Amino acid sequence: MRVRQHGRIFLNGLIVIVPILITAYVAWTALWGLDVLVRKGLQPVWAGPLRQVAESPVPGIGIVVGVIAIYAVGLLARSWLFRWPLRIAEAIVERIPLVKSLYSALRDLLQFLGGQEAASRGKPCVWKASGGRTQLLGLITQEEPQKFLPDDEQGRIAVYLPMSYQLGGFTFYVPPDEVEEVKGMTVEELLKLALTAGIGARAAKMPAPLASEGAGASGRPDVPDRGQEGGAQSDDKEEQQDEGD
Repeated sequence: MRVRQHGRIFLNGLIVIVPILITAYVAWTALWGLDVLVRKGLQPVWAGPLRQVAESPVPGIGIVVGVIAIYAVGLLARSWLFRWPLRIAEAIVERIPLVKSLYSALRDLLQFLGGQEAASRGKPCVWKASGGRTQLLGLITQEEPQKFLPDDEQGRIAVYLPMSYQLGGFTFYVPPDEVEEVKGMTVEELLKLALTAGIGARAAKMPAPLASEGAGASGRPDVPDRGQEGGAQSDDKEEQQDEGD
C-alpha cells in the first residue's frame, strides 16, 4: 500500500475515535461537575442524611441526588401550587437589570431545546432570498406583528438562520411570500443539516423545495457532463491502483 492509502486509513481511525473521546470527555466533565456541585451544596447541612451524602466517599452519589432533585422540581413545576410562587419569583427577577436578560435568555434556550410542543420550537422553512435565486434553511420563530416594525411592514415574519459548525445565527424579518414551510422535516433534522453544512452520510435529506429546484425539467437530478464523468472515472482508477499496490 502507498503512503496515501495509509493516510486514509489513519484518517478513518480519527473519524471513529475523536467523536467518541470528545463525547465521553464532555459527558464525564458534566457529570463530575454536577457531583461536585451537589456535594458542595449539601455541605452547609450540619445533620441528617443529606450531610452524610455530602461526606460519602461513594463516587457519583452527588449525581444521583442531583438527578432526583431535578426530577422532583419538574414534578412540582406541573402543579398549580408551585406555579404561583414561581411566577412571583420570575416577576422579581425580571425587574433586576442585566439579571433579567440573562435569565430570560437561558430560560428561552432551555425551553427551545426541551420543548415538547413543536409549534413552540419554530417551523422548518426555506427562505427564498434574491428573488428565489438563493435559498436558505431556517426556522420560522415569530409570526405575530412586532411593535418595532413600521406599519407597512407588520406582515413580516421572523426567520432564524443557523450558522454551520458553530453556535450562532441571524434573525431576519422577511415577507411571508418569500418563505416556504418544509413539510415532513423536524427541527432537529433541519438544525443538523444546517450545522453540519450537509456534510456526512448521516445528514438529513434535502428539503423538498431545495430538491425540486436542483432537479431538471423531468424531475430528475441534473446529469454531470463528460468532463465530470471522466474525473470520477480517473479517481476510481487511482483507488483501484492503490488497492492493487
